[in-house]
Amino acid sequence: MDLTSDPGIVLLYRVTKVFTQPGLMDYINYGECLLVDSDLSYSSPGNTPAVDACSLKALFMELDGPLFTYQPLLLDNNTLSAVQLLVEKVQEARAMLSSRLNSSENLRLSQQQSSSPPHSLPSLPPPLHSTPPTGGGSQ
Repeated sequence: MDLTSDPGIVLLYRVTKVFTQPGLMDYINYGECLLVDSDLSYSSPGNTPAVDACSLKALFMELDGPLFTYQPLLLDNNTLSAVQLLVEKVQEARAMLSSRLNSSENLRLSQQQSSSPPHSLPSLPPPLHSTPPTGGGSQ
């Protein structure tokens, strides 16, 4: 994935926006625990009704067919590796874009300085003092 291009950045933004929804990861984790280990009981996140593993598996079979095999998102060790790799790519892309931005800014400044002669500021008149005149006044 090219994180220095506009489509890559938009994709990353959209995925991040979806997965940072409050409580979403709790719901995904709850569902995965039920699908993977149906013998254990897990408390449902928040104030959602509890779902049993059999009804969840039946729902998956109904939607995806009997040959569907669920690949866990949160319980899989490969997911952690993929997320770490994605974070590294984001950091690399950020550093590359920052470097490009600094280079283009330096180039722009050097072009401005070379194309226009330095301006000398006109001399300003001395400041006016508003102190009252001294002596010679009547009392």
